[in-house]
Amino acid sequence: KPLDSAALTISLENAERMCDMINRIGDETYDFPSAGGVISKSAFNQLFRSAIDRVSRYNESAQVLFISIPNYEDIKIDDGKYAADYAVSKLAQNLVRLRRQSDILAQTGENEFALLLQRPQTATESSDAAKRFSAALDDQSDITSNGVTDLFIEVSLVNLPTGALEFKRTSRITAQNAASAG
Repeated sequence: KPLDSAALTISLENAERMCDMINRIGDETYDFPSAGGVISKSAFNQLFRSAIDRVSRYNESAQVLFISIPNYEDIKIDDGKYAADYAVSKLAQNLVRLRRQSDILAQTGENEFALLLQRPQTATESSDAAKRFSAALDDQSDITSNGVTDLFIEVSLVNLPTGALEFKRTSRITAQNAASAG
């Protein structure tokens, strides 16, 4: 007492983010196959739930780094399904190349990937990784096909089990044919 309404709002947002994450990753109505260094969503769900348990039980640290293409549907509408799927496929290839061997990478949505970062050695290791991924993906112009729609890549880091958003950045990659479309 007195109640800090700003802190309460942040706690509610974190709880909502955590519940959404658990529901989305645990949704078994669709799955993505394991391929090329990317594990399936169902396998990731098991590791994700285990990480939440370990954080609570052993006071360990863990975060989930989400990398997505938020304008996937726009690309599909404007440039076609091939262009949208090409962007997701190229993003997956780049993530496999950028990640450390110990990082667990999964496809958790049609346009989303997640890395489970467990037991970081320093307090800033996970946020440094998020910044590194975000910066590295800025330079990946090969992700776009010959379409006219710019591609957005969102990188966000969520703490387990609090759901606190520790990092969020959106990058824009200019479409290869954007200049000729105007």
